[in-house]
Amino acid sequence: MFLAMNHHGPAGGVSVVGWLILGGIGLVVLAVAVFAHFRVRQSDGLSRSERRQLDPVAAEILAMLPQTGRPLAQS
Repeated sequence: MFLAMNHHGPAGGVSVVGWLILGGIGLVVLAVAVFAHFRVRQSDGLSRSERRQLDPVAAEILAMLPQTGRPLAQS
């Protein structure tokens, strides 16, 4: 049996190199998605479990801090 070949591989299909490139890109996208999903710390430095344990007043204070647009002293 003879397959017609061109510079892209078998006629009418994607070459093995093309599939490997697509697979590699897919793995990178998957790795980034998994990393983003399981990132433990949020932008404020608290983990999800620490955030759930906050009392309502502390949660509100932490929510308002980014609105200042600048770092604040603890006092």
